[in-house]
Amino acid sequence: MNASTRLAQHGVHPRGLLTYVISAPVFLAVVMLIVSQLEQGFYRIMPKTFWFIYHDIKPSQAAFVGDQDMVFLSEVTINRASYFHWTDVLRCKSKMGQELYYSDYRSEGLVDHTLRIRHWGGWVYQGERPNYKTTCRLDSTPHITLPYGIEKSQHLMSDTFTVLP
Repeated sequence: MNASTRLAQHGVHPRGLLTYVISAPVFLAVVMLIVSQLEQGFYRIMPKTFWFIYHDIKPSQAAFVGDQDMVFLSEVTINRASYFHWTDVLRCKSKMGQELYYSDYRSEGLVDHTLRIRHWGGWVYQGERPNYKTTCRLDSTPHITLPYGIEKSQHLMSDTFTVLP
C-alpha cells in the first residue's frame, strides 16, 4: 500500500493536501497584508491629538539680555509615548526693520511618559541669537514620525520678545 492509498483511506487526497500546503502560506500573506494596510490606515486617519497637543509656547520673559539663556515655556499634553523631533526657528527684525529668519535649533528625544494633563515645561533655545537690539519671535514645530513614515506635526508661534546685546 503506497502513501496515496493510505491518505485516501483517511479521507485525505494527495491533491487536497498539496493545495492546502500551497494555499496556507498564501492565505497568511494576504491576511498579513490586510492587517498591515489597516494599521497604516489607522496611523493616517488618527489626528495628531491622539499622540500630543502643544497648546502654547512663550518666552519666559519679555527681554533677554547679553548671554542670558533664552528660556521658553511650552504648554503640552502628551497622550502617547513618542519619539519627538523639534524644529525651532528664531525670527528677528533686521537692523532695517524687516522680519527675517535668524537661526534655527533642532532637537529630538523620546518622551516616554504620558501625562494626559496639560503641563508647562521650560527649555533653553540653543541656536544663534542677534548681537543687536531687536524684536524676535520663535516658530516651533514639534513632530513625530510614526510607522510607515507617517508624520504628525504642529506649528506654533511665540509672542514677540526683545533681545538686547
